Amino acid sequence: MKEGSWGDIASLPDELWGAILSKLSAKEMVHFQLASTATNKKGITDAFWRSYLPILANKQHAEIEHFQHHGLIQIRDHYPHIIRNLNEIKQAASSLEEFQKREKLLNDINIALIKSRIFLPGYFETVLHNLYIQPLPHVSLDVSKMGLTRFPKHLFADKDLQNYWKRVVELLCGYNLIISLDLGHLPLLHTLSCPSNQLHTLTLKQCPNLAHLFCDDNQLTSLDVSQSPLLKGVLCRNNRLTSLSLICQLIEYLDFEGSELNFLDLKEDSLLQFSHVSPSQADKTSPVILAKNDDGEEEPKAKKMRP
Repeated sequence: MKEGSWGDIASLPDELWGAILSKLSAKEMVHFQLASTATNKKGITDAFWRSYLPILANKQHAEIEHFQHHGLIQIRDHYPHIIRNLNEIKQAASSLEEFQKREKLLNDINIALIKSRIFLPGYFETVLHNLYIQPLPHVSLDVSKMGLTRFPKHLFADKDLQNYWKRVVELLCGYNLIISLDLGHLPLLHTLSCPSNQLHTLTLKQCPNLAHLFCDDNQLTSLDVSQSPLLKGVLCRNNRLTSLSLICQLIEYLDFEGSELNFLDLKEDSLLQFSHVSPSQADKTSPVILAKNDDGEEEPKAKKMRP
């Protein structure tokens, strides 16, 4: 990467700032937070720019190389300009302008891949028919195993897809390379399956109808589904969880095996006490979840809850 000034990072839009920060490791985020308390805003951004943006540019380039080797057969015919721009990139970004352009390109690639599964043959004929005759049908979107690296939030702002997102009840996006997932724009979402990604953050704060969550084999350190009162089950095995918040009125199964969980926030007093056993002890005994019985006394509810 060429040395020199990258430009004014303070001019970056909030969405791009969020994308940048989401790429930081836990250690890098701690360093950034420490710098934030030690200097003014300009000092923070300058220090961050010098220290981390070159690193993030290399991570961005690895994402670009992933798609260069991916082939992108699904979108090659419909988006030749995207393929052309992608193949022209030979090295990591060396300026703010290049970095921003490549962020847009990566978002465009992921959006095109996702749309290739939305715009199925005959789909719009069905939608147009139902649009004026009856309510739109519920929708299941399957974008598993597509090599996705992102699920861009501004895809939800696409005017042509507003009715579509309002009807999605099932989203299957497992076995990709997604780092961050924010699904606050899917009000009817009932089932989310996103195992085997690289998720560091999963935001489900506006998913009141969520009933089933499958997010095994990711990099999550915390999981908050406390705003999903209809939740029936969660599989979050093999993450790095240290905290989990959920409502337990209807819960039927819960499995966090392989986590580092040391804090469990249980809403509605359905499950009142949690005793965690470290992974090294898992072969000797199991986590115990306690609940109140009819007499108000605590009793074991489950040793390990599975579907």
